[in-house]
Amino acid sequence: FYKEDYDYSGFDKIEVPKHIELAGYDKLHYINTMYPWEGHIFRRPAYSLPGWDGKGMFSEADYNPVGSYIKIFDLDETMRGKRIYISFEGVEQAMYVWLNGVFIGYAEDSFANISAYGANAALPHYSAIPGEDAELQPRGFYLIDSGGQYTHGTTDITRTVPLGELTRLEKEDYTTVLKGMIALSRCIFPKGTKGCNIDAIARQPLWQTCRNYGHGTGHGIGFFLNVHEGPQAIRQELKNQDVVPGMVTSDEPGLYREGSHGIRHENMILCIPVSKNEFGEWYGFETLTLCYFDTSALLLDLLSEDEKKWLNDYHKTVYEKTAPYLTPEEAQWLAEKTKPVL
Repeated sequence: FYKEDYDYSGFDKIEVPKHIELAGYDKLHYINTMYPWEGHIFRRPAYSLPGWDGKGMFSEADYNPVGSYIKIFDLDETMRGKRIYISFEGVEQAMYVWLNGVFIGYAEDSFANISAYGANAALPHYSAIPGEDAELQPRGFYLIDSGGQYTHGTTDITRTVPLGELTRLEKEDYTTVLKGMIALSRCIFPKGTKGCNIDAIARQPLWQTCRNYGHGTGHGIGFFLNVHEGPQAIRQELKNQDVVPGMVTSDEPGLYREGSHGIRHENMILCIPVSKNEFGEWYGFETLTLCYFDTSALLLDLLSEDEKKWLNDYHKTVYEKTAPYLTPEEAQWLAEKTKPVL
């Protein structure tokens, strides 16, 4: 704990391992129920409030539960001097760990990953069930949606990866969804814009070919907090919250064909100021995620020159920023994956 001599005599006891919400604390998440604050409280970041003085990243909220847990244990003599791992499975909110009064931090998955192949990927929030899972084959798409908690931020990223031969329809779907993701990444909008005002920008390339997806285009992402963090959202329904500079949001259009395949491309984007003129203030997005898109699945004739330029510029950034951390063999592999499309 944060103090070695802390008096915890007033604490309740909880069985471990156990799901803390199932033990009666706080409220269950991801059970097809609304969050307690949804539709009632806008958890606004401090910088979006009138008269913000520049202090603090987040404002106080009426609903903001915090729990403390203490575990007393002695380390076995055979483990002394070795690297020890402490794991809290299913952590999807901010968490901090102290050991004997010393802060050591904590980081793990930001949510349970979605790992789906073939027809299973047609379920946007697929979870593998023994007996119903799929064996990977050298054909079709594999979708992975994953994220982590880091002391410098929270991540959420999805990539759809070709494992081999693809049909023309699979390539069309893959390319069309990427066009939608690029469109939102590149958009510029006036101050006062709500998420529902720009949701259609990501959907337009799909709508033009009579395609669509049934989930929102983007959700807010916390800073070492909830991976689904309000108050903003980019979706068709009105949520009365402007998209303002400093907000980090996902950009994740998709397409799902029951019994066949599912595709989703997801980056994290940061709202930034772009310009100010006689027509008002203008905002746009900076892409934060650094991970290549597999261009072998693209139908390049469906991409405009502007879309190709965005993709090539993005891949150039991905390589330049990540290659220094790779081995020569890994960097060469990444160079091949991020080479320009023509």
